[in-house]
Amino acid sequence: SVSDRIMKTSQNISHYYSTMVQKGMFQTEKRLAFYVNHLFQNIDFTEKRFLDIGGGSGLYSFYGATNGAISTVCLEPEDDGSSANVAKQFHAAKNTLQLKSAFLEQKTIQNFSTNHQFDIILLHNSINHIDEEACIKLHYSDEAQETYRHILSQIYDLASDNAKIIVCDCSRNNFFDFVF
Repeated sequence: SVSDRIMKTSQNISHYYSTMVQKGMFQTEKRLAFYVNHLFQNIDFTEKRFLDIGGGSGLYSFYGATNGAISTVCLEPEDDGSSANVAKQFHAAKNTLQLKSAFLEQKTIQNFSTNHQFDIILLHNSINHIDEEACIKLHYSDEAQETYRHILSQIYDLASDNAKIIVCDCSRNNFFDFVF
């Protein structure tokens, strides 16, 4: 029944929060709950395919899988800019959460191919890492801009009709640059 499914999802989410904190993937359950509720506001994972580009150890991938995604793919090549042992951390958390729908692909977006399209695509603190050399020159180099156009086109091709694409990262400028 619907109430049983809601109760099971609520239990799974609680288990997700405690596991992510226990595995050292987030500081506190309360902060994690606040952040994922803000990040994924109005996003329904139920029966959706979720692609987490540069997903590290799977923090957000596991959130999607716990919330009903039929398939969650975490792309993490463990290249420059990524943390060591992400594959080990990913599989340990996946086993603890008992998630069959979460998968780790140790590839870059440029080397990733699939026959599936995704309903939700996340680039959380990874947009500047998809091609770091081009990113450094992005604001003045036509070649770097073309590199990013090509990569963003690849991401677009992976998106289903009506897909939600979430991109968040810090700015190269901050508040203090504008004030002082």
